[in-house]
Amino acid sequence: MALAGPTRFYDTSPSLFHRNGDIWSNLPTYGLLKCDTAPGLIITPACDLANDKVESLTYLPIIPIRNWLLTRCFYSELRSTMLGLLESVNFIQGKELVPSNEFPTAPDVARLADEISKLETIKNSNLTVRIRSGLNHLSSMMSGTSSSADMQSLSVFFGKNIDRILQRIVRNSFANDIHFLPPDNNPVEWSVIKEPSLVLFRYPLTAPIEVFNSAQDIHITDWAAQIDSLSIHFLTAREFAKNRPLKVLVIESHFMHDLLTRFICLYARIGSPDFSDDTISRFISNITGGK
Repeated sequence: MALAGPTRFYDTSPSLFHRNGDIWSNLPTYGLLKCDTAPGLIITPACDLANDKVESLTYLPIIPIRNWLLTRCFYSELRSTMLGLLESVNFIQGKELVPSNEFPTAPDVARLADEISKLETIKNSNLTVRIRSGLNHLSSMMSGTSSSADMQSLSVFFGKNIDRILQRIVRNSFANDIHFLPPDNNPVEWSVIKEPSLVLFRYPLTAPIEVFNSAQDIHITDWAAQIDSLSIHFLTAREFAKNRPLKVLVIESHFMHDLLTRFICLYARIGSPDFSDDTISRFISNITGGK
């Protein structure tokens, strides 16, 4: 199979007809992400679009990888490495300050940073520097003030593993709820995927199709007035008032098929509860004969 480049990934001349795979700029995130608007990928079924069976379009937000690395989604990977480093400097009690199911509190992060400062003179300085870099990234995650990760700090924290992590993200083998998109390489004036980015499968959003129809109607020149009119029937139309959306790209069909397959698999799972750690330990003990 021939290797793909960005020029084969997108069609830069989208049709006026709605299709799944369309990428629009300036779509609202409804407060779910740090950004108010983001590019969005239409995933409404093609058959429904072709037969005019829909009154709304469903889209998935797209954000740069460097932004995603500051979201809650990346916390488990950061925590796993942090626990390993804390064990390496023999600060086992520090693990309690980094919970598994939520961000730690700001006082706990400050306490952990203080304890690491005390260890720096007697422990491996390389390890404590890495821990401090990880805590800086964690603080940025928690504060919400930064939108783009400090990649140099992450490289210090993860060491050589940062390349492995990024390669897995690009190859779509890191997590089943994100999908990689390459930059579109268009001139900056109308580029919408400006850098390597991710489609967020866990954030499907919906908006009235009338908003999208209006956005690409060149005869509508007063966007604010159009939104006021649409808002009479669709309150969510007000979310589009600040920026008029623009359809700019279409993902080529063979790449879109792969993306949709992964999206469907995420939500088609029935799933079952995981075994507890104690139960797993008993199973292992049975297998090994208690050794």
